[in-house]
Amino acid sequence: MIADWAVALQRAVSADLPRGWRDAAPWGFPAQAELGLIGGVFAAQVPGRVVDSLASRYMVARPGRMLDNLGDLAQISADDLARFLGDEWGSSTVLGVPRRRVEVILEAAALLAEQGVTSAAGFREAAADASRGVERTLMGVRGIGPVTADSIAVHMQADLRPDTRLVAFIADSIGEDAVALGADGASGALSEAARRMSVQRRVLQHALWALVTADDAPGEDAAL
Repeated sequence: MIADWAVALQRAVSADLPRGWRDAAPWGFPAQAELGLIGGVFAAQVPGRVVDSLASRYMVARPGRMLDNLGDLAQISADDLARFLGDEWGSSTVLGVPRRRVEVILEAAALLAEQGVTSAAGFREAAADASRGVERTLMGVRGIGPVTADSIAVHMQADLRPDTRLVAFIADSIGEDAVALGADGASGALSEAARRMSVQRRVLQHALWALVTADDAPGEDAAL
């Protein structure tokens, strides 16, 4: 059944995926969780070149560190993190939410660290757990919605299970009822379709999210 769904999904979306979609997903920071979280929060709403610049600024501000400990990140004050990232973006707010992005980042870092998720490898391991604890933690932060959560996962090179919007999109694409398909079926179809298309699952999921959110208003992703 999963194989059939994957074939149907591949056929349904192939014509809609834009040129260059295979290279559109950022490589991220698979061994630097602090950069993965910072980059993921910003990348959901700002261009990739800005994310690269912010990552460089943070590395300069934290010399001699591996930058793979969300517990360390959580100990930084919001004002200090804003200073590390520079005047233009350090004080920026989430679109649609009157909250600084640095505050969103630090709350997410603290909550993940409380659950023992401190490294990028640990994030990937936790993201693969069927309990979906990582997703609930991220989505519990004011200023993080499903697109931002997926962006964080992409920057950690992790695979989050599809949320309700993506499940509905996949179900519609393959002609199945979303409730009957469920998150498990959608996740399986997504993984198998990615294998058939010779890309990492996160790359295909990133591309599908771009299709799902193409008509969203700015800030619509944010959890208010």
